[in-house]
Amino acid sequence: MPGIDRTTIITGPCIVQFAGQSFWSKGDVTVAPKNKRFPVETSRFGKVDERFSSRMIEVTFEPEGRFTAGLAAVLWPYAGTNIGTSIYGAADRALVVWGVDGVKLTIHNASLTQMPNLRLGVSKTISGNVKFTGLLAKSTDPANAAAYYTIAAAAYPGDAGFAVSDIPTSAFTTVWGGSAPWSSFQTEAGWEIAFSLKLKEQEVDGLGTVDMSLQGLDVSAKAIPVGPTMAQAMAKLMPAVALGSSLAAGGADLVIASAAVTATVKNASLADAQFAYSSDKKRLGSCEWIATRTVTAGALDPLFSIAVTA
Repeated sequence: MPGIDRTTIITGPCIVQFAGQSFWSKGDVTVAPKNKRFPVETSRFGKVDERFSSRMIEVTFEPEGRFTAGLAAVLWPYAGTNIGTSIYGAADRALVVWGVDGVKLTIHNASLTQMPNLRLGVSKTISGNVKFTGLLAKSTDPANAAAYYTIAAAAYPGDAGFAVSDIPTSAFTTVWGGSAPWSSFQTEAGWEIAFSLKLKEQEVDGLGTVDMSLQGLDVSAKAIPVGPTMAQAMAKLMPAVALGSSLAAGGADLVIASAAVTATVKNASLADAQFAYSSDKKRLGSCEWIATRTVTAGALDPLFSIAVTA
């Protein structure tokens, strides 16, 4: 049996850099090249080949949980983005995956394609999984060696930007409308705000996917409220209004705040809830609020906001 040089077995973590911000991860950072292919088929011989039609590179990870205004602007950028807007923009933005082994992967044209869920509570770090997607660099032939990425030896830049004090884990209070008990209430285990992003790939024959445009965004927030009764929740869920009435008519900004972070789900309405008759569960269980779009003077209002608490 042949021997092996163990130094050829490469492992180790990395730092991810994008738009002037640095990210460390809670677990693995996964880099996944994605090749779209199409079959070449014949009646006589069946499939005789597969050929490339498009390429992209996906980078996914769970951020370590730091929160600053700069990080928030990168991780949750689409609050008020107009439908149809390019998420790659006029100029390429590089994403760098820099291994501690001194190998630097640069993806030349990247953008955020999955905003992380926002987790707000004492026992949770703030960010869920995030995804960046790298496409063909602007005005570049896909056959070029550096059309999508380059790999080079480069000294690891160090971890001076990492500060444990930037990782908030604190209790949050919630305000929803002006009437008790919703005007101030706690939750059993904190909040999770989810962002469902809808994107359309813009393709060009011979170049593949060259851009993505925003087609829609849904924002929802889930928690188990502590304090409101079943009757108070039912009154919000099933108001005495005619069928066909707007859910948003009973909406108000859902403001979730701690000493470090303030997150607001705009014009939020209670859309779903569960009730349990149990010896070990609260009567009012998991509740879900959804944000509703508003337009002011012809301009799209943001669906949410995330900021450092003043």
